[in-house]
Amino acid sequence: MKQTFKSELVGVELFKRVILYVVAYIVCISSAVYMAGNENFAGYFLTLVLAVFSAMMMMYQIYSLLINSVSLNNEKFEFIGTFRKFFTLCVKGLLLSIITLGIYGAWFERNLISFFTDNTQYPNKVITFRGKAGKLFKYMLLSFVLPVIALGVFLGLGFPNVFLGTDLGAKTLILFLAIYIIGVCVITAVYSFYVYKWYINFTFGESVLGLDVKSTNAILFLCTEIFLTVITLGIYGFVAYVHIFKYFVNNSRLTNETTGEVEKLNFLGRTGEGFKLLFIQTILSIITIGIYLPWAYANIYNWFISNVEIGE
Repeated sequence: MKQTFKSELVGVELFKRVILYVVAYIVCISSAVYMAGNENFAGYFLTLVLAVFSAMMMMYQIYSLLINSVSLNNEKFEFIGTFRKFFTLCVKGLLLSIITLGIYGAWFERNLISFFTDNTQYPNKVITFRGKAGKLFKYMLLSFVLPVIALGVFLGLGFPNVFLGTDLGAKTLILFLAIYIIGVCVITAVYSFYVYKWYINFTFGESVLGLDVKSTNAILFLCTEIFLTVITLGIYGFVAYVHIFKYFVNNSRLTNETTGEVEKLNFLGRTGEGFKLLFIQTILSIITIGIYLPWAYANIYNWFISNVEIGE
C-alpha cells in the first residue's frame, strides 16, 4: 500500500516567524562591524553574541515550522522540542567546536539532528536518528579535509608560478584550471555522497530508513551533475538539484526490522517542472531583494516533499 507525503508550508507564516530574527541578525552583524572598526571590543563581543542568539532562534523557528507542515497519509508530524533545550544544545556545541578547533563539529551536527528527530511525533511511530558522530568525522576528514589539502599541495608543487604571480602560458593555465575543476568536482561528489548516506539513516517505527546504492555509481552520478553545473556557470544547477534529490529518494529503502519487508521511496516530480519552479522562485527572490524568499522557500519545499511517496 502506497503512502504519500504532503507539505503545506505557508510562505506568509514562515515570513512572520523569522522576519524579526532576520532583522535582528542583520542589525547585530552591522553593529559588530562598526564597533570593531571603532575598537569597541566589548560592544563587538556583545553584538556577536546577540547575532548568534538571533540565528539560533531563526533556525529553531524554521525547522519547527518545516516539520509541522508535513503529513504522511493525512497524519501530521508534530514537533514538540523547546527552544530552551535547543539553545543549551547550541551553546554547548558552539563552545566545544571552538575549543576543539572544529573537531567537535561532527558531534554537534549529530546532536542537532537528533534533537529535531527525537522531538518529532507521528501517530504510533517512534522516530530516531541512527547516524554516529564518529563516522561523520571520518567522512569529513577522509573525503574532504585531506583531499582538499592534497589537491592544494599538488597544485602548489606542480604550478608554483601561479602563486608567485608569474605569467603562465595558455596551455599551462588550461591544464591548471582543468585539474582544479576536476579535483573540486570529485572531492565535492565523494564528500556529498558519504554525508548524504550518513544523513539518510533513521528509524521510523519498526522500520529503518537507509540508502541502498553502490558508492561508485552514486559518486559518478554526482560528479556528472556537479561538472555540468560548473561548465554551464550554474544554469544546470536547477536541473542538478532535482536530479540529485530524485536519485537519493529513489535509492532509499524502508526495511522492517521484524519482518524484513522492504518498501521503496519514489520521487514523482518531473525535471522540467522542477527546473521551472526553482528558476522562477530564484528570480523572484532576487528582484525583490530577498523579500520574497520565504514564499519561494515554501513553494519549493512543498513541491519536493509532496512528490515523495512510499511504495512497495
